[in-house]
Amino acid sequence: MRIACVAAVTLALLAAADASAAQTSTPLPSVRVVHDRFIAALGGAPAILRPRSMTIRGYYDIHGRNGKTTRVQFVTYAADYRQLEIDTIRGREAGRSGYEDGVGWSLAPGAQPQIAKGAALLSARRDADIYYWAHISEYFSSMNVVGIELFAGHRCYHLSGITVWGNKNEHYFDARTGLLVGYAFHQWNASGTGREPAVTRQVLDDYRNFAGLLIPMRFTTYEGSRRINQLQNLSIQFDNVDDRVFTLPASVKAAPKSLRSV
Repeated sequence: MRIACVAAVTLALLAAADASAAQTSTPLPSVRVVHDRFIAALGGAPAILRPRSMTIRGYYDIHGRNGKTTRVQFVTYAADYRQLEIDTIRGREAGRSGYEDGVGWSLAPGAQPQIAKGAALLSARRDADIYYWAHISEYFSSMNVVGIELFAGHRCYHLSGITVWGNKNEHYFDARTGLLVGYAFHQWNASGTGREPAVTRQVLDDYRNFAGLLIPMRFTTYEGSRRINQLQNLSIQFDNVDDRVFTLPASVKAAPKSLRSV
């Protein structure tokens, strides 16, 4: 499972996320305890597992290094391990991306389809798992609670893990509320064969209640202290997706079958 201006103090607090873990006399909880608290804070496992599908509408702003901001409107259709996202920039043809039948793909207007490979494909499969938060640990070969740190202005349990595809991924859960505050990780390159050098941080907030399930509506992404994009969900609807929307485009179906595997 993305405010316009971010105050300088917020950026300073984000930078503090790399500080050494705070030392406390109280033993740290286990990964299981932190994850169980998070599941309970969202509304419980039954609430997470209840939707059969979701339709999410909103927009995201891409902040360029030149100071220019581009707004992209999106609609995402999601079911279990099935996803289609349609992105539209005003005055331009829509771009599409998705995951279906073991294929992660993207299709820009007038371009050949891009088929996800390697770690990028495994990441796409995880992103298409609408029940991810009910079983986070299954995507990690190892994970440990390494300390308590300040992240995005919250006192958080810092969980450090290695995904099953070998990427280091840091999770930060609010020590008071149990909610997930954000991540820190290295992005994979487009081919899924290597990691980008800069650390990416993603902050989740604006949690709202949908039929007993809390969902974060805003996702703000940083490279270092620079905000690179901000996604705002505007609406979420459950159980209204026609399975036909996930049908692979003809050009994606025609891609080499060697690429079409999980």
